[in-house]
Amino acid sequence: MDYRQFLLTITKEMQDSLPEGELVTIHTVRKNNGIQMKAMSVRREGEEVCPMIYMAPFYRMYLLGKPLADVLQEILTLYQMSGGDGFDSRIFFHFHAAKKRLACRIVNYDANRDILRRIPHRRFLDFAVVYYLSLEGKNRAMGSALVYNDYLKVWETTGEEIHRIAVENTPKILPGYTESLDQVLEGLLMPSDRDGSAARVYVISNSSNFFGAWAAFYPGLLKELAQKTGSDLYLLPSSVHEFLAVPVTGSSDVEELERLVSSMNHTHVAPDEVLSDHVYYYCRSTERVTICRER
Repeated sequence: MDYRQFLLTITKEMQDSLPEGELVTIHTVRKNNGIQMKAMSVRREGEEVCPMIYMAPFYRMYLLGKPLADVLQEILTLYQMSGGDGFDSRIFFHFHAAKKRLACRIVNYDANRDILRRIPHRRFLDFAVVYYLSLEGKNRAMGSALVYNDYLKVWETTGEEIHRIAVENTPKILPGYTESLDQVLEGLLMPSDRDGSAARVYVISNSSNFFGAWAAFYPGLLKELAQKTGSDLYLLPSSVHEFLAVPVTGSSDVEELERLVSSMNHTHVAPDEVLSDHVYYYCRSTERVTICRER
């Protein structure tokens, strides 16, 4: 069964499994870096918003031998987790309800020019700071909804106000953290497998490890890490979800770090999760982040 037939079949099976008044639809959704993906929505009668469930992982389950009935059950379970019980849909129409859920994250500017035309954003280095609503559904399942230009008209607010609130909210909604890569590996490797080379590399992300690269720019986070290491920092964007921080030493080689980032992006990072091929420099004396070398 090819992907198109899978989508047709799973849509019909899902529709037959749900109560009357719930409509199943397949959409084409533009994701980060211009990647397009198929997603299923289930809209309940009388509700303005609905969860989106991306289909590619479930098709992979099917191709790997999972029976279609079991794939359907996985989708139903996810839908029930992300459904609307207790979800306040007023946030899409009333700014006072949306404010506390506004947050921000960063994406690559050049790779997202098409969608940036339709959403409020702010240029930062070679990134775009974009804004979203942090949502919570059944069983505390989390989701997010990107903020579009049309929302600003409905909310009667401005991009500047959105930016100010989102920047203030994000560290509260998703606290940042830094952790030695050696600590991350601890418990995954036997002591004899660790040679200590990871001890001077730090992971920076947020508490959900989802679109956590922005955590590197939380107030005071890089300053505190630089004080801890006693050095300036190189910042390596391992994905939209995190940065790796490496203390600057006399033997540091920016070209080698750039090659490492580029290689990881092409071999280990999903296309819609690539943040940048650049390496960044945090200077303790100025407390500023700059791009090491413009291409």
